[in-house]
Amino acid sequence: MYVDKRLAGIQAVQTPSRLNRAHAGKDTTYVVDFVNDPAEVLKAFQTYYETAELSATTDPNLVFNVRIEPVYDRLMKRYKAALAAFRVATEGDDEGAIKVAREEMNALILFKGDMGAYVRLYTFLSQIFDYGNTAIEKRAISYKRLAPLLEFGRERDAIDLSKVTLTHHALFEGELTDQDKLVYVNKVLLGKLLESETLIQQAASNSKEQFVSSPDL
Repeated sequence: MYVDKRLAGIQAVQTPSRLNRAHAGKDTTYVVDFVNDPAEVLKAFQTYYETAELSATTDPNLVFNVRIEPVYDRLMKRYKAALAAFRVATEGDDEGAIKVAREEMNALILFKGDMGAYVRLYTFLSQIFDYGNTAIEKRAISYKRLAPLLEFGRERDAIDLSKVTLTHHALFEGELTDQDKLVYVNKVLLGKLLESETLIQQAASNSKEQFVSSPDL
């Protein structure tokens, strides 16, 4: 049933209620859509039925989410357990446990990647070949819905930068004017050089050529 005009008060209650009247052979009746704001309909019903409730707007994807949720839940629990075990093993410097936990995480990450690869391959090949197999299509739909829900595989092990040494520096790129470059040289680089008493003394007592050759520079 589609209600294409605004209903108020008792009409908002009676019209959908008539749809629900019992009749032989009538077992699936639905109000698909109506003009009224949902809150107005609920208010009208609560005048006569204090316990009336209004469900949230129907999302056609809910049926997929409900079917996929148990699988998603199992995979996420396995990954979180492996991640927790990995962190404990790392803190305890247990190489054997670290290896086992890492292999479990990698297996789950690989599975997620394989799902994405399956969907991409099927999406392409199904335009060329008629597989004639609904199971393949169903698997592609499931994987397409499940893979984005799995919030793992984006983590990276912490990187220790304490031993990194800066050996080279290049001027940043972009739409730079000569003034931008002068500001960088005169304000940034010159400011850093003036923080060194050694370089100040060398600049004052040497020629430009000698100063440029200074190992301190």
